[in-house]
Amino acid sequence: MELVLKPQGERRQAVSIKEGEIFVCPGGLPHSPRRFENTWGLVIERKRRAEEQEEFVWFCENCDEPVLSRVVNQGNIPSQVSAVYAEFNADPKVRTCRACGYVFPETPMAERLTFLEKK
Repeated sequence: MELVLKPQGERRQAVSIKEGEIFVCPGGLPHSPRRFENTWGLVIERKRRAEEQEEFVWFCENCDEPVLSRVVNQGNIPSQVSAVYAEFNADPKVRTCRACGYVFPETPMAERLTFLEKK
């Protein structure tokens, strides 16, 4: 898989993670795991505190400018994330970079391993 990192004030960087390898991403660093066809990648995140928020940001694939940013609160993260992806995918204007005009294709949402969640 490839893990795209976006350090503040820098261009995106891609880290290649091969079969059997582990990469530890520094906390608070925007990241985007990208799997190739017919592959699996496992992303493990620490448990968040109730007062913490998560930010989902799409950076332009062309010029690295932010295209959409949404903050969600702890609680039902899966439904909130689904809503953010639905908003992004529903409107080409939302997926268009205001800086350079790049239009994102619709973005698939990562699958969740729900068998790990408490019943």
